[in-house]
Amino acid sequence: MFFHFIPKSTANSVYAGRFLGFSVYVSNSTNKEEGFLCYHDTNHTVTDIPPELTVPCDVQGRYVIYYNSRKSGLSPRFGYSGKAFINLCEVEVYVNMALHQPTFQLNPVYTSRNLVDGKKTDFSLGGNQCTTTAENKAFAMWWVDLKNTRRIERIRVYSRRDDKQWGLKNEFTSRFRGFTIVVSNTTEHKNGVVCYNDRVYLSNIVPSVVDVFCSAIGRYVIYYNERFSELTYPYGYSKFAFVDLCEVEVYGCPVLEYGFENPKCTVPCAAMCKSRLENLSYKKNTWQHTTRSTGYSSRAVDGLYTDRSYSGNQCAATGDSYFALWWVDLGHVSRIDHIVMYFRTDNEPWGYSNGLTSYFLGFSLYISNTTNRLDGVRCFHDKTYTKQTIPDHVSIDCPYVGQYVFYYNERFPGIKYPQGYSKYAYGDLCEVEVYGCPSPVAEVPKCSDPCPVDCEQCYPGTGWCTKCKPGFEGAACEIIKRQLMFTIKMCERRGGVQSRTRSAFPLEQ
Repeated sequence: MFFHFIPKSTANSVYAGRFLGFSVYVSNSTNKEEGFLCYHDTNHTVTDIPPELTVPCDVQGRYVIYYNSRKSGLSPRFGYSGKAFINLCEVEVYVNMALHQPTFQLNPVYTSRNLVDGKKTDFSLGGNQCTTTAENKAFAMWWVDLKNTRRIERIRVYSRRDDKQWGLKNEFTSRFRGFTIVVSNTTEHKNGVVCYNDRVYLSNIVPSVVDVFCSAIGRYVIYYNERFSELTYPYGYSKFAFVDLCEVEVYGCPVLEYGFENPKCTVPCAAMCKSRLENLSYKKNTWQHTTRSTGYSSRAVDGLYTDRSYSGNQCAATGDSYFALWWVDLGHVSRIDHIVMYFRTDNEPWGYSNGLTSYFLGFSLYISNTTNRLDGVRCFHDKTYTKQTIPDHVSIDCPYVGQYVFYYNERFPGIKYPQGYSKYAYGDLCEVEVYGCPSPVAEVPKCSDPCPVDCEQCYPGTGWCTKCKPGFEGAACEIIKRQLMFTIKMCERRGGVQSRTRSAFPLEQ
């Protein structure tokens, strides 16, 4: 994992002095002494400590502890504050989501699992920490399955170097050059978002460890390289393609629950789709833990809630139980904005005197990609409503991505619940409306504008481009970069005559 610290502005030397000398621990308890010291600042001064710090830490644990001290009796260092303070604005913890996850590679010679074993002490094949693929291949590919759709922020790739000095004389520089990193929801490298395509190191030496910063969402991280005979590659490229790597680390938000606390891990609908949200739950498949008579679970998504009584046949109803569970399957993973629920009222005045108000106190809403609510994120848990204050229908903001929406409540024996809660848990819902962006949006033109022609990553699929094709920039990828303009002008001067040999890098000609 690695940590990103954002202290209170260090432009002011007072705050810089308070930050100096800090330590970071990772522990399985709240006691730092039982954990591992990841970092201790001893080199920075009040004039050079940066306003943000990234700290790598390849250990596992539950608690991340920031610590600083100014013990009496010790001579203070120049620039250090007299007392210890915590003046932090943000602490971000990113986990290596690829560690020990399933992997695959084409034409393996050594096991693909070596790239996610967490070992980086021996970068040769003999150390059994790296992999390689067969000789004389035009295409080489490796991928890791993160098991669920994840929010990815950073990918770090370690090349094999056989523990020789890294440079032009090391044969693995030529094998490493030109590689591509793709994030996808399938194992097909052409179906994903291109996070990185090595064109930077055409004349320089590619480093043995490449950091790729890529904000993308997907399940598979794919590394591939190619050396097709019909293409001309830059000088210094190997003749054939290989996967000669020792480790691939993928950092980001590992589970949707993290998004509940960290807005960076949530993916709300694009602004342009916000005013045209659709009810994604209407007449979709449903299920509930118990059913009372004809109070079928499907009645909560039939679009009818003019009669909110048990006998009106427009509401779902459950029997006496210690927990109530109802879910709707949206049909595919969808971007959800908010959820509206209409409770059963028996068409009586709503308030303290209506016994049904106690049924819904303490309810929770979950979003998941499976029929297990605990695989997902809890986007709401009622801890404040009373019989006097709970409304007969609620609108809950829930800006998450998922396929199943759950209503859950419980009344377990032996647990003391607040005053006014019912004895049993019920799921008597007359309507549940899940509003979000249709997906894939390309099939629903009314939701958004189409993706720009020169857009490579139309994310999150509502016509909003976040990554242009090489050679283009701008919000709609409408601006041609100078290098491509130069290529076009040169082509025009030559009368549009093209070389018979197609180049792998047309922009570099």
